[in-house]
Amino acid sequence: MSKKEYKVKTIKLPHKITIELGNGNGSGAITMGEMEGLTRDSQAYSAMSCLGSMILAHACSGIKVKSPEYIEGITAAMDMIENCYS
Repeated sequence: MSKKEYKVKTIKLPHKITIELGNGNGSGAITMGEMEGLTRDSQAYSAMSCLGSMILAHACSGIKVKSPEYIEGITAAMDMIENCYS
């Protein structure tokens, strides 16, 4: 019986976002450095968490999250969150 080799693909994006994708099986994790310092019960934290979940889902489904257009969208969304909750 052979063991499957597990490979993780790491994607680094602006805004201190790091995505780790599994073997192409739809698994992954995201870290968003911009969430540091936010309290878990704040609206800003909730909004950033939702944005992170969407980015991770897009990356897991194969959307090109490193494209300039996608990064521009992330930046706009983060700016909106900051403007609404700061």
